Amino acid sequence: MEIRLRAMVSTIRSKKLFQNKNKMSLRGFHIVFVIVTTLLSLFLTAWAFFLAPMSVGIIRPVLLVAGIAGSVVFPIYGVYFYRKARKLIL
Repeated sequence: MEIRLRAMVSTIRSKKLFQNKNKMSLRGFHIVFVIVTTLLSLFLTAWAFFLAPMSVGIIRPVLLVAGIAGSVVFPIYGVYFYRKARKLIL
């Protein structure tokens, strides 16, 4: 049994089945994360404006302001990061 397992492991290593050729860089992940965060902020704004119940009190306006702030600030930060990241050599 152990010999079989070792043979399978050596076969997998020799065929390099676990090598991922399409690795995302940290820079690329960061840009995707900023885009997704911006989209979630837009969703939060739309939800608080159209779908949130009126009876929740102060939470609705707070979520609306937080969503609008995120929808404005995250794209500005994304552009800033993208310009800075182009100059970096990683």
